[in-house]
Amino acid sequence: MAHRGNARARPFVPEPALRSALHHGPRREFASGRPRGAVEGRLRRLCASADLPAGASIRFPLEPARPYAEEGFAYRAPDGRVRAWVNVCPHRAQPVDLGDGRLFNAAGEVECQAHGARFDPSSGACVGGPCFRNELRPLAVVESEGEIRAATEAA
Repeated sequence: MAHRGNARARPFVPEPALRSALHHGPRREFASGRPRGAVEGRLRRLCASADLPAGASIRFPLEPARPYAEEGFAYRAPDGRVRAWVNVCPHRAQPVDLGDGRLFNAAGEVECQAHGARFDPSSGACVGGPCFRNELRPLAVVESEGEIRAATEAA
């Protein structure tokens, strides 16, 4: 039987939507307006609202800690809204800051210290580097009564 086509097999590369589903699991839209894929769970007090000014961030442990998902971080965007993310780069499932606390580059983007993947801190979307249409995994966050609380349970 004659062999047709290229003798070298090409690797399977899923379409971006499938790749995201394979990596992050099924996406959900919350009726409450929380980000798609947000981790729901017990809300833990992170800090007083006044202690997180625009452009600042705070790291916090996730419970129970799981491999490559031991902590999250919350960030107050310039528009005043607080957002929280799991501290894991979707490119290689490593902590974005590699444990040294550095989350942001000089341009104000969240930058993975291992691979240089860059993310918009307001949306979690990949804006450059090897993160190809992936995004940071959001955590539910609530700001009320002068306090910031975030989900601390890793899903």
